[in-house]
Amino acid sequence: MITSLSNPKIKALMRYHQKKYRKDAYLLFSEELIKAARDKGLLKEVIGLQTPFEDLPFLAVSKDVMHKLAKGEDIAYIGLCQKAENELLEGDVLILDDVKDPSNIGLMIRSMAAFGFKSLVLSANCADVYDEKVLKVAGSNFYDINICHLDPLACIKQLEKSGYEVIATALKKRSIDFKELIIKKPCAFIMGNEGSGVKEELLDNVNIITKISMQDMDSLNVAIAASIVMHKAYISNRL
Repeated sequence: MITSLSNPKIKALMRYHQKKYRKDAYLLFSEELIKAARDKGLLKEVIGLQTPFEDLPFLAVSKDVMHKLAKGEDIAYIGLCQKAENELLEGDVLILDDVKDPSNIGLMIRSMAAFGFKSLVLSANCADVYDEKVLKVAGSNFYDINICHLDPLACIKQLEKSGYEVIATALKKRSIDFKELIIKKPCAFIMGNEGSGVKEELLDNVNIITKISMQDMDSLNVAIAASIVMHKAYISNRL
């Protein structure tokens, strides 16, 4: 059992709390996520006071060490999980252009799972999808989708060549009212930064831009807007 906070292994694990060290792996803090990662074959190691898995490496630590690793949360174990990403776009796609709020990304992942979207594309300046807040909000739905870190512009061109209908959300003169939008399959939606929206460069390279009509408001939270457009795509496929 490790009891020292200065142990090299513990120091290495603590680094996973920072984005720059989450290159190949990340930490999981909820039982739901840890079990989901195990079911996917992605759980590398369990660290804590105890482990529910006899078939995985286990690192026993003291209560003080566990308290430090879990940032004060009262939990019995945490998981070290390996990343599993690829650049294969499949199913309906959600493209995020510099979305900064981890909670927004987590909420969008939950909506993706609810409405059958399979691939999430994140631009280089998005919040880290392995951030603890993203994982906490997304829950086990995190493992229902395919995560891709791709350049959005290149992604748009790739999708259009593959027969996708790519739709951006923005308030522009040429925007189609969302009520009039007819969604064909397969489709991809582009959601923009919380403050500045979708970049002009991306808007110039899509055929369809849509806007959601609202009463006495100019904009919606990006996660709410994404849920609305994905739901329409979901029901359009069932009419």
